[in-house]
Amino acid sequence: MSHYVRLMLVVASQTFRDARRNKIFYATFAFALLVVANATLFTEVTITELDRILVDAGFAVISVFALLLTVFVGVGIINREIDRKSSYVVVSRSLPRSAYIVGKYLGLLAIVWFATAVLLLVFVAVMVAYKAPVSATLLWAYMGLLGETAVVGAFAVLCSCVASSVVSAFASGVMLVGGHLVENMHAWTSRGAASALSRTLGNVVYYTLPNLERLSFKTELTYQLPVYGLAPALLYAMTYVAFFMAIAVVAFSRRDFR
Repeated sequence: MSHYVRLMLVVASQTFRDARRNKIFYATFAFALLVVANATLFTEVTITELDRILVDAGFAVISVFALLLTVFVGVGIINREIDRKSSYVVVSRSLPRSAYIVGKYLGLLAIVWFATAVLLLVFVAVMVAYKAPVSATLLWAYMGLLGETAVVGAFAVLCSCVASSVVSAFASGVMLVGGHLVENMHAWTSRGAASALSRTLGNVVYYTLPNLERLSFKTELTYQLPVYGLAPALLYAMTYVAFFMAIAVVAFSRRDFR
C-alpha cells in the first residue's frame, strides 16, 4: 500500500470516528431504525398488498435517511474543520490536499454506507418476521441507493470546499431534488409548444445535473421486476463522482489558509 493511500485512509478513519460521535447522527439513526423496525405500521392503512406496502415504506425510510445523512454530514465536512482550525494543521504538514479531500469523502461514504447497511439488515429481519418475500431486487435497489449517495456526497463535499454550510446545504438540496426531476423537466421543455429559450435551458440542466432517477430501482422493487442497467447506472454515478471530486480537489488546493 502506497504512502498516499495510507494517508487517505487515515483521514477517512478520522472522519468516520468524528461523524460517529455526532449526537445528531445518533438521534437521526435511532429514529430511522425505529421507523424501519416498525414499518408494518404503514400497512395498517390497507388490508391488501401488505407485502408491497411493507417494502415501499421500509425502503423509502432507508433512502430518505441515507440521502439526508449524506447531505447533512457532507456539507459541513470541510467547513467544520476550517472553523475549528484543524484543517490548518493538516494542510501545513506533508499531507497532500488531494489526499485530505478524498479521505474526507471516503469517510463520509463509510459512515453513510455503514448506517444504511444496519438499517437494511433490520429491514430484512422485519420482512422475514412477517413472511414477506426477500428477493435479489432489494439488493440491486440498495446498490442503486449507494450509487446515489456517492454522487450526492461528492457534490456536498465540493460545495463544502467553496461555500458556507448553509449555502452548501441549499445547493445540495437543489441538486438532489433536481436530479430526480431532471428527466421530467427535459421532457416538458422538449415539447413543441416550449420556447427556444426553455428548450435550451432544459438541455443545459439535463446534460449538467446528474440524473438520479437512473440510480433508482424502486419501481422494480415494488413490483418485483427484473433489474436491468445496474452496472451502467453505477458507472454513470462514478463518472459524476470523479467529476465533482476533481473540482473539489482543485478548489481546495487553491484555498489560502493564511
